Amino acid sequence: MGKNEYNYFKALLAMTSYSCDAATMLFETLSCYDKKAVEQKITQIHSIENTADGAVHEMMKHLAREFLPPVDREDIIFLGQSLDDVTDSIDDILMSMHMFSINDIRPDALVFTQKVLECCITLKNAVCEFENFKRSKTLHDLLIEVDRIEEEGDRLYYDAMHRLYAEETDAVEILRWSQLYDKFEKCCDSCETVANAIGSVVMKNS
Repeated sequence: MGKNEYNYFKALLAMTSYSCDAATMLFETLSCYDKKAVEQKITQIHSIENTADGAVHEMMKHLAREFLPPVDREDIIFLGQSLDDVTDSIDDILMSMHMFSINDIRPDALVFTQKVLECCITLKNAVCEFENFKRSKTLHDLLIEVDRIEEEGDRLYYDAMHRLYAEETDAVEILRWSQLYDKFEKCCDSCETVANAIGSVVMKNS
């Protein structure tokens, strides 16, 4: 690859970095939650999300005039859009917390936030290996690890929803948090979608 050639693998890695930045911000916000500061955090996470959108548009622009991309055009498009979905889903959690006027963070939400961050970091490590997928000794295990974390997220979702309905008596709180837990699960699902897509590309090109 020439020095000035567009590198799709590095572009995908940058997109994963934006997801990690958003997940880190979500984790820090919920760990030291201050309802009054959420609006400012939304502005910051929107900035990350907008940068991620710009990276997708830039990749699509190069892809439109690329004669022979490194892997199938459709796979690159799907990966780019799926990575953008990860960042969007994290952004959606913080926006919803502000919209629902959340006063206090439930313990299960803190654990879920940690799982989302763990999932994003593992996915970033996998995308880092993606460029050399034919020689990588760790990519397969990293993709399996993303799936494992997503399964932990599924179990956490079930347990959190059970505790919510078993312990909470306020119908509004149940409505707020059931929707938020749905959004947390969606974050982990989005990471798994990217991991599965990478695994599919590896199989097709091996």
